[in-house]
Amino acid sequence: MTVGFSRIALNYLKTLDGVRTREMFGGTGIFHEATMFGLVKESQLYLRAGCSNVADYLKQGQTPYIHKCFGSFFALPYYSVPHFVQLEHQTLKEWAEKAKAVSKNPDKARHRYFAKWTEFNVRPVYEE
Repeated sequence: MTVGFSRIALNYLKTLDGVRTREMFGGTGIFHEATMFGLVKESQLYLRAGCSNVADYLKQGQTPYIHKCFGSFFALPYYSVPHFVQLEHQTLKEWAEKAKAVSKNPDKARHRYFAKWTEFNVRPVYEE
């Protein structure tokens, strides 16, 4: 269940052309034309990041979503969205458009760049 800023942002994203949501794995996936570009998990909005937009997230001190699967942890290319972005619809739309572009173009999204994790003892997963 999404509450607070994430609910406001999710409701706004649903109004954008072609955006749909789907409940999945205890969270909500955000899709554009059957391609996932965002998710809401544990009341936090995450958008897809890649080479072209990961710096926007890192400048704001945002972190990737850490997924736990069968006792292992790995970072996904979805970064948390700052609250000020979630509240400003025009800014949120710009960030969502960038996330959609990254998710639609697998060549540019293929190389994943993640912040160095020292506090989690997690090794990020890189795709070749």
